Formats: sequence, C-alpha cells, structure tokens
Amino acid sequence: GIASALLGHDPTRAPTAGGVLVVAATRRHAAGINDKIRELRTERGDLHGPELTCRGGEEPLLLRAGDRVLVTLNDHDRGLLNGEHVTITAVDVEQRHAVLVTTDHRQLDVTSGWAGEHLTHGYAMTAHKAQGQTVDVTLVAGSAALTRETSYTALSRGRATNHLYLAPDTALDPADEAAQAWITDHALTDTSRHLRVSRRQTLARLQHDHGQDFVTSAGPIYDPPAIGY
Repeated sequence: GIASALLGHDPTRAPTAGGVLVVAATRRHAAGINDKIRELRTERGDLHGPELTCRGGEEPLLLRAGDRVLVTLNDHDRGLLNGEHVTITAVDVEQRHAVLVTTDHRQLDVTSGWAGEHLTHGYAMTAHKAQGQTVDVTLVAGSAALTRETSYTALSRGRATNHLYLAPDTALDPADEAAQAWITDHALTDTSRHLRVSRRQTLARLQHDHGQDFVTSAGPIYDPPAIGY
C-alpha cells in the first residue's frame, strides 16, 4: 500500500530537501496513514526507545526517537513555523519532554505539552496543508473526498513523479485473478468519477442532504482525463 511505498523512499527526508510526500484528502485519512507508517517503521527499527504521550491537541500524539513530525503552529521564540518538518531524536518519559532537530540542524528541547499543541506526525498530510510545497515524489491516497480541486493540488506537488493510490471499497478477495481485475477496473472508474466532481458541487450536495449552509470559494479549474491503464 501507500505506507509501504513511502518506506521504499526515505521517510525521514524533509519535503523541503526534495524528498517524498504522502498526501490525503482529509485529516482523518492522513492520520490513519501516519499510524500505519509508524507501525511499519517501528517493525523495521526506524523508531526506537520509549514512547512519549503528548496531550494538548485534538488527539494524543505519540512520539518516539526517529519520528518525523510536522509543526502545526508558529513558535517564533523557537524559530519554528507552521508547516515545517522536524525530527524527534530522543524522548524522556519521566521528565515528559522530547528533543527535536530542525532541517537547519538546530536542536530544541520541548515539553510533552508543547509537542501536543504544536506538532503532529509528518509522514502524510492533507492536500490543504501541502499547498505551496514542492518535492521530488508525491504519493496521493485516493478516496471519495479527493475532489477536482484537491486532486489538482495533490498531484502537482512532485517534480519528478506523482503517484495516485486507489483502494476500492470492496470485500472481494484480491488473490482471485478475476476479482482483482474487477477491483482494478472499479477503482479506476470510481476515482475518475470523483476527480471530476468539484468542491463546490460536493458542498452543494452536502447542503441539500443536511440542510446546512457551507462557505464556498472558487478554486482552480482542473478537468482530468478519464483514468485508464
């Protein structure tokens, strides 16, 4: 899957250094991918030592030495900006603090409370968060939430290549050749349909279904061709 694909690159190399970036349409999807990537990195020994639980955000943040994290709030006193990637090099569970290293090789000691409020796992991020970033390789997780505007942002981050990963909602056995062919065709057709839906159309449908008003804004016009083999 997309988590394994990331591990084929260097997951600790910051996007600003020309590395690889995983992009998802929603925060929930990105969080799920981050959890899976951390699981795989732990298995192969990239993450090591004790795990520090940091509270202060919407969900507890678990940190271990080797974790790549993303700054989510500016901290000018520490010289950290929203969207910047840093690496955790050590954690102290008893003292409840962590040591992080920035891309310009500065070492900072932060409390678990500060980390919970200012950091999140940085292997995967939303397309909104990825705006303005340029990397060598982008791995995009396809889903029903990947609208025309979101896909335009996500699939234009990579200088060298941009990969779209499809996962159809089906319980068919992928080991069966006939089922596998059907799954592939279903995923391509379904994703092509979703990529032709604009954010404005999605919000209009939600407003109709739930009777709520949503703020809309004009986005870039992107009409991708039908996806095929």
